Amino acid sequence: MKTDVYFIAGSKNKPDKKLELAVIRFFIGLFLIISTILCVLLLEGANLSAYLAPTALVVVVLITFFASLCVWNVSELNSAWKDAFNPEDSTSLYKSTRILDFFEKLFYFSGILCTILGIVFILSQLQSFSKMGVGLAFSMLGILYGTFLGIVTRILRAKIENKKK
Repeated sequence: MKTDVYFIAGSKNKPDKKLELAVIRFFIGLFLIISTILCVLLLEGANLSAYLAPTALVVVVLITFFASLCVWNVSELNSAWKDAFNPEDSTSLYKSTRILDFFEKLFYFSGILCTILGIVFILSQLQSFSKMGVGLAFSMLGILYGTFLGIVTRILRAKIENKKK
């Protein structure tokens, strides 16, 4: 656990307790969100493997990452993610807030793009009902992944905004 905290903090020095608590609190909250979703799905009798579509996740994550590289360089993106977990005030909090806001919007838009791609796939496979299901799942899971990652990014942005006050 300690090496993960060092990596997130971007420092080789021993992190302080505030940083450890911030990281732990974030991941506990994220775990509880995911657990709540999984419990609801299990209570409704859903097949959890149906919610795993690596292609939709790759499309959502990579489109967001590559689009953000058009605006910011890798070190700026890295510092924005670090600022969310760093308890100290940084000089780049405003920029980090803008970057995470951009990421949030891109996650939503890439989820919508997955839906459009899935619908195009469905329309191209009208003669085969079994292949239409794949396209429908891709389109729905793209929205699900994009929305979930957008919410996570929104939480991280709120953490930075609370530091600015």
